[in-house]
Amino acid sequence: MRGLDERPLSAEQAVAGLLGSWGVEDAELARLTADERLARFHHVAAGLRAVLVLDNAGSEAQVRPLLPRAGRLLVVVTSRRALAGLEGVRRVTLGALSRRESAALLRAVVGAGRVDAEPGAVDVVTELCGHLPLALRVAANWAATRTDWSLERLAGRLADEDRRLDALSAGDLKVNSAFALSCSRLAPEAARMFRLLSLLPAGDFSPAPAAVLAGVPLPDTEDLLEELLEAGLLMTSRQGRYRLHDLLRLYAAARRRSEDGQERSLAARSRLRHWLLDTAVLAGRWYEPDYGMPPADPGRLVALEDREQAARWIRAEGDSWLAAYREAAAHGEHARVVEVAEAMHWFSDHWVSWGHWVEVYERAATAGAALGDAALEATHRNYLAWAYWACARRHEEAVEAATSALRLARAAGDVRQHAWAHAYLGWLWDAADDLSLAADHYLRAAELFSAADDVNGYLQVSCGMIRVLRGAGRAGAAVETCAGIMDTLADPRHRDRIPPNVREFTVLTALYAVSFVHLDEERWKEAVEALRAIRGQFDSRGWHKQAGKVHLHLAHALARLGEREEAAAEYRAVLAMEGDAPADVRDEAFAGLAALAAGRPAPLTRFTQ
Repeated sequence: MRGLDERPLSAEQAVAGLLGSWGVEDAELARLTADERLARFHHVAAGLRAVLVLDNAGSEAQVRPLLPRAGRLLVVVTSRRALAGLEGVRRVTLGALSRRESAALLRAVVGAGRVDAEPGAVDVVTELCGHLPLALRVAANWAATRTDWSLERLAGRLADEDRRLDALSAGDLKVNSAFALSCSRLAPEAARMFRLLSLLPAGDFSPAPAAVLAGVPLPDTEDLLEELLEAGLLMTSRQGRYRLHDLLRLYAAARRRSEDGQERSLAARSRLRHWLLDTAVLAGRWYEPDYGMPPADPGRLVALEDREQAARWIRAEGDSWLAAYREAAAHGEHARVVEVAEAMHWFSDHWVSWGHWVEVYERAATAGAALGDAALEATHRNYLAWAYWACARRHEEAVEAATSALRLARAAGDVRQHAWAHAYLGWLWDAADDLSLAADHYLRAAELFSAADDVNGYLQVSCGMIRVLRGAGRAGAAVETCAGIMDTLADPRHRDRIPPNVREFTVLTALYAVSFVHLDEERWKEAVEALRAIRGQFDSRGWHKQAGKVHLHLAHALARLGEREEAAAEYRAVLAMEGDAPADVRDEAFAGLAALAAGRPAPLTRFTQ
């Protein structure tokens, strides 16, 4: 929970992360409000028989929403604060280890023979470590790798080190002696690396940012990190990453300030910031229509050979590049801020549940204004409109941001951003079921995108128009719009102008929308063609509601065409989704199967998206 960090993990971020780790897809999380995510969290948690550990909590507000309401989930919270405001919990105060427990920890790491042979030295070592597990582990690791040292010699070294160390907040002075003992045996390069790691903003890290901080080649960095790991000053984390314990981070920072000074620390921090933001731009541009694969660079520290690698880096280093982004904003690096935000624009649709896109685009809009560039500010206020609604369900603020973007784009004479402002307003009023106003904005956006020769924008607006035209009772126009989308996608002039992810999503969105038009008109064959083409695609994206409706509506249409066996298979596909498909969709599938068994098609209900 990062309770000691400047920005601890919020309860909402913890909920999103846990749901994601429990198999709830990002696309589904993106459609849920904060309250709906919390409700889904408790629904899933109630079905688990498990232990959930919320480590290093900083406040009651972080923890309270995550406490179980039903079921057999046991939540264990660790904190350096009492969290006295939590109700209905059992508190266990963990002080230092007992003398016996401390000796047992040493015995487990150093070996029973050496520990039992020097009981007096063991008492001194454990006392000098304050009977704290981390300090004991570090000291024991040090002794275990130096078999020619007696524990009495270790005790003497610990006592001597204590005299020259600064105090460490969150622990006894003697705790520092265990840390210092391990540091004193490090090679100078490894000791410098340890100090520099305190500048990393995230809880865990890969070797690449450590190499940037130290300014050494990646293979050498990996060797240094392994030396720190062997010394007990680092821990391993997930997927080849490392973690620096928060107490060791504080200690490393104190040593860095003392030994490296402010100038060298600032230079290392600046080097890391620029590298993180450079890499974020390259990774994000994989999803940009005008960029794609970055230029070859044999010296690049991370693999960005395809979109999946780029996405993995953006997600894994999200905390790090966001911290660098904030730092750039604080330094007034306005052009840098908007560059990073622009590079993330198309990718952000693939990580809607991240929780920081509103901040990213608020900062970018502010930077555009600071640069005095109305078109740039309009661009990022458009993106901000998307973030307010798609990520935070703040409709009023989203409309305000898009309206502001419209005004700025007109003033700047920027046709593309003028079009996008209308597109976002159409989308927002469509979401509010004001179809007339939505249609006005969509039509104006389509005109402007055509004038600007922006095919990607034109496609997005056209998909929205299918739903609006259906709502207005203009089925023929809706079908024609879908046909126009498919023609545009097939046009060889646009082959390299439409990124694969945009192409795939456009087909999925357009065919899903037009399927409802065919179903309304009882054009069962056309509905089957559209739904067969997208069957399984929502499932793979985690859009369970839409996935269930594709299977259900395909079954209805097949049943009316007399394709009873395939229809039954589609009904069963809905039921196989169990808790993922909405209850009303499952109920319709049950009714459909029963109707087929009775030799009649299922009674139709109103088709809703």
